[in-house]
Amino acid sequence: MKIIGLIALAGILTACSVIHPFGDATVYQVYSVSSHPGLVGRYHCMRDALSAEGYGVEVIYPEADTPNFFDISKAQQRIAQVDMYHVRGSEEISITLIAGAKTDLRTLDGIMQPCIRR
Repeated sequence: MKIIGLIALAGILTACSVIHPFGDATVYQVYSVSSHPGLVGRYHCMRDALSAEGYGVEVIYPEADTPNFFDISKAQQRIAQVDMYHVRGSEEISITLIAGAKTDLRTLDGIMQPCIRR
């Protein structure tokens, strides 16, 4: 239980920009999207889009009311992380793209846009 609490705390601190997972160069892009098609639908859309462009995407099983983080890698190196959060009953999902470089952030944002806009 302590480990889950620490993971949740680290997730919240990262999303609030207190912890910089990619050092001082960490950049963020925050989206607020409709809860339709849900966490699972948004995750699968982003995973499929990123995988089609040659990125590795960590497999997760998104759940409401808990931080849902997944890593994005290129050539076996982690280059970004996505945090998705949905409060059960809310009409919105919060998605934060966290990257170590502005160029990676822009590229990943462009790939993820069809999943964000839908």
